[in-house]
Amino acid sequence: MKSPESRPASADLRIPADLKKFTPRDSRVFVAKVAFAWLLIALSATWVLTHGWAAALPAQIVLGIVYAHGVELQHQALHGTGLRSQRNSRIVGFLLGVPLFVSYSRYRALHLLHHRYLGTDKDTEFFDYSTTADLTLGSLFASAFNVRRWLGAGRDMLRSLSPRATFGARITEPAVQQRIRTEYRLMLVTLTALMALSWWLGSPLIVTLWLIPLVFAEPVHFLIELPEHIFCDRTTRDVFKNTRTIKGSRFSFWLTNGNNLHVEHHLRMGVPINKLPGLHTVTADRIENYSPTYAAFYREVLRAAIHRY
Repeated sequence: MKSPESRPASADLRIPADLKKFTPRDSRVFVAKVAFAWLLIALSATWVLTHGWAAALPAQIVLGIVYAHGVELQHQALHGTGLRSQRNSRIVGFLLGVPLFVSYSRYRALHLLHHRYLGTDKDTEFFDYSTTADLTLGSLFASAFNVRRWLGAGRDMLRSLSPRATFGARITEPAVQQRIRTEYRLMLVTLTALMALSWWLGSPLIVTLWLIPLVFAEPVHFLIELPEHIFCDRTTRDVFKNTRTIKGSRFSFWLTNGNNLHVEHHLRMGVPINKLPGLHTVTADRIENYSPTYAAFYREVLRAAIHRY
């Protein structure tokens, strides 16, 4: 029998059974969120294409925000709490990740390792922002506009043309490596097709609908990911100490797709995102890294970064 010190902090939690079940209703909620995101993309793209540069900018900002939101929906898909079919999860997840050059299968493989090894020296994250290790105003800016990630994705797309290309030593399954190669090839085809269409129509579609929105999408996604474990004790496996939850608002819950309730997600990653608020009511009094709002959290980050100077 394990001693009290060695037992997980969540061992004595009583989580209602209905929260742990993935039901058809949960899947319908996910489909509705994806449909709403694609509707916003369609409306924003239509606005951009029918208005001048100045008037198009607000819609391009919306596109960037929704592109970042799409990666959070992709995150739910890779956990298998969005769609019941693994095949459909991959198809939808791939499409959601294309605007930010995120391979669904690569993200899934590394992210599940993150869940397994969080709190150990084997921990890894797909979005590895340097800010968490060296918090300065400069590192915040460099991580928010992570051009190196874009260039790395470009190299990966070109490398995928080789049948022997691999993407990370930690991904050991050949079938997964093949899926990653396929996804990067499809991204390259998409990018090339959009460039060709832009040239054929004599319209900078690739700039107005992808590159400009990407300038906004990257920092938005960085701000979504940053709170997860920064300032937390990454030397312990206790999820109440190594992860952060932010109460946030309805808008932040939608934008981050429940990523604000990150302690709850790491506690039970199989709980559908729409049920995380229910899990929060069970765990709230145990969370050590808690912020009532995103504004409060970002103020803490800025104070810490400024203090380094």
